[in-house]
Amino acid sequence: MEQKLLRLRDGRTLSYFLIGNQQNRPIVYLHGFGSSSPIMFEMEEELTRRNLYLIAPDRPGYGKSSLFSGYDLHDYAKDLLELADSLKLSAFSIAGWSTGGLFAQAFANRYPSKIRSLTLIGSTLPIGLKRVKSILPISWKCVNWLIEKAPAFSSKAAKLISRWIARKLKKRLSLSVSDASGHPIPPASEVKELLNQAVKDVSRLKGRHLYDELSAVCSAVLEYPEDSYFPVTIWQGEKDLFSTHAASSFLKNEYKRANLFLIPHKGHFMILDHRIKILDHLEEGMNRFGRLTKKKSRVD
Repeated sequence: MEQKLLRLRDGRTLSYFLIGNQQNRPIVYLHGFGSSSPIMFEMEEELTRRNLYLIAPDRPGYGKSSLFSGYDLHDYAKDLLELADSLKLSAFSIAGWSTGGLFAQAFANRYPSKIRSLTLIGSTLPIGLKRVKSILPISWKCVNWLIEKAPAFSSKAAKLISRWIARKLKKRLSLSVSDASGHPIPPASEVKELLNQAVKDVSRLKGRHLYDELSAVCSAVLEYPEDSYFPVTIWQGEKDLFSTHAASSFLKNEYKRANLFLIPHKGHFMILDHRIKILDHLEEGMNRFGRLTKKKSRVD
């Protein structure tokens, strides 16, 4: 695991982690609300076994990335494009959990030629779209109302939510990390430290980065492609209160040929128990993209 810093064209800093052998096929993983990139850091062996490596960038204010007040999904998509260009990535798979799934959608929809596959794990919807208002869970309806009507209070609320998420991740990681045989492995010290730092960052930044992210999510409006050339996989926890079955059904309808997996008895943190299965399907999607590309080139 290696942390890197990229100086963006506008002078801001983008921090990101590289996990695995960079000669392998790349996956860009976008963390959820509350700084959750560390959940994939224990997966280096599994990534290597599949000839994959992971790039995990931090959104503005997370990790060592600069704050960026008032940014939106498309601003961050441009940041990701700069990162991809700096790493000389012509095409890659992109995966996002929770709010990270929404940012992954924004990038894939805007730069489809860069995408080998799109994986959405308990993904948030573009809340700014009028047609999603009726299917939003009560949790996101409350967040949206707070952002619009009580921004000062919503910043404080975001701090509390993020601390809860970071601590829950830390606790769950200590219970769920296992090797390919299912034997538990204690989380590496650097993973524990990163999760501790996530909690500290919330206090240090006074929730500004969290408010900025929620503002971007609540104002999000996306245009979906009539047909996606790249494979799309949607993962949904049956008991997820933040991203409900109605949300995944909406995404399945927008990405016409998407595969939807409903995980019984699991909630928003089901990614912790299903990371290996998700990697298996992600690898399969990349292979399918390769076969489609070869078939298309023969037709052309």
